[in-house]
Formats: sequence, structure tokens, C-alpha cells
Amino acid sequence: QEPQKTSFQVLQEFLIGEDKSSENELKQIVTEYRESLGQEISIAQMEFLFRVYSKMDNEYGRQETINIAAQMFEELADNREIIANIYIEQKEYEKAIKEYEILLKEDPSAERYISLASLLEQNGRQREAMILCKEGCQFEVGNTELQLQFVRLLLMDIEYSSEEKKTQLDEFLSLYPNVMELEKFQEILAFLKRMCYNIMNYGFRRKTNGSIFKFCSSL
Repeated sequence: QEPQKTSFQVLQEFLIGEDKSSENELKQIVTEYRESLGQEISIAQMEFLFRVYSKMDNEYGRQETINIAAQMFEELADNREIIANIYIEQKEYEKAIKEYEILLKEDPSAERYISLASLLEQNGRQREAMILCKEGCQFEVGNTELQLQFVRLLLMDIEYSSEEKKTQLDEFLSLYPNVMELEKFQEILAFLKRMCYNIMNYGFRRKTNGSIFKFCSSL
């Protein structure tokens, strides 16, 4: 005689389509499973219940899906980084940006400066990303990733004139002279020079590229 399956095992089979329990039986099984967890339910257990309730496809399942989702959100509220990453997976970038802005204000770190700057850049807010990187460089002076991100965003900014770029870059390099010796920094400059050469060589230099071209000419 086969040992009796636990409520968890039955629910696992339900999720993969192998359990044939009726609606009432399933409701009783999931209630039994939830009661077995006690008061302290982990995020993983909540996520499992969320999947079960979502698949039940009846009024009880729909209501419990809402309830467990609210419980998960409340539990995750103390970990905005998880929430932000969920928003990123769902392509809700503006919501993710807001979460990272709060995170950065409450508990700043170089990694969070980098993450937020990348999100801003991806959403067309390059100038804000550049300013944030510069602020991050002051927060963690030796972080070369932030330094290089600032340099790249500055040099690729199509609104700054070549004079403004040169002034800002000179000022930045005077504060962080180590950047000039980084291989990645040399690669960025080499890329810009090649790009400007191609623009000039093929005769399609656009007005928006003028500041980049002039800047490269001064290197």
C-alpha cells in the first residue's frame, strides 16, 4: 500500500496537472497545507500558495490570490530591492526607479548608484544618470565602474558642447586622475575617435554629433 501523500505533494501534482481532486477537495487540501505552516510563512511558501490559488480558477482561488499577494507585498515592503527587481522583470521601469531612489536615500551603496544610473539611462534619462554617477563617485571615491560610467555618459551626451565636455572631463580627471590609466577609459576614447572618423569619412556627420566630433578633434 502506497503511503498517503501530504497536502504539499498533492498541491505540487495539481500545479503540473497530475492531480484530479474536485474543487471542494482541493480547497480542503490547500486549507490543510496552509494551516500546517503555522503563523510564520516564508516568502517561498507564499509564492507557492500564490501559484496554487492562481491555478484554481474559481472565486475562492481568485480571492485567495489577492489575499496572498497582499501578504507577500507587505512582507516584501522591507526589502525594496526585491520589489525593484520584480518591477524590472515586469518591465515596470519607472516603478523600479522609484524603489531604487528610496533605497539609495535610505541606505546608499555604490552598487545601488550603478543600478539606478543604469535604469535611468535605459529609460532615456541619460543626464540624470550622469549626475547620479558623479554623485556616486563622491560617495565611493575608488569605484572605477562609477567613474567610467560617468565619463561614458558625459562624452556621449549630445546636448553638451565640446567645450563643456572638455571642461567637465578635465575637472573630473583632476579629482580622479587614476581614471586616465584605466584600460576601459582608453577604450572609450578610442571608440569615440573611430566613430568620429567614420562620421567624417562617410560624409554623414549630423548636427547632433557635432559636439562629439569637435571634442574628439581636441583629444
